[in-house]
Amino acid sequence: MQTPPPFRRTGGIGMDAATKAARRTSIGGSDARIIMSGDLNAITNLWLEKRGESVDEDLSEVLFIQLGNITESFNLDWFEFESGLWVEAEQENSAGPARLPRDG
Repeated sequence: MQTPPPFRRTGGIGMDAATKAARRTSIGGSDARIIMSGDLNAITNLWLEKRGESVDEDLSEVLFIQLGNITESFNLDWFEFESGLWVEAEQENSAGPARLPRDG
């Protein structure tokens, strides 16, 4: 019996090379979490990644990363349903000062 190829139904989900390159030019939510953590090693690794001086970690076989990729649209819908707020600019870059609540 032949073994099916891995991720044959969802293999196209995730970031392509252009999206990965674009992520190097901005700071996203995951990056902000690393910066705010105060973990010097993680911050240094992020800095090296943003400068293109590190090898990208292959996350294609990390279950929680793949679940996040697959459920991203659902998670946005669920947030809107639960909060009554609308997410209007998903995955959009903004220039200028960040506007964050004081508590977080």
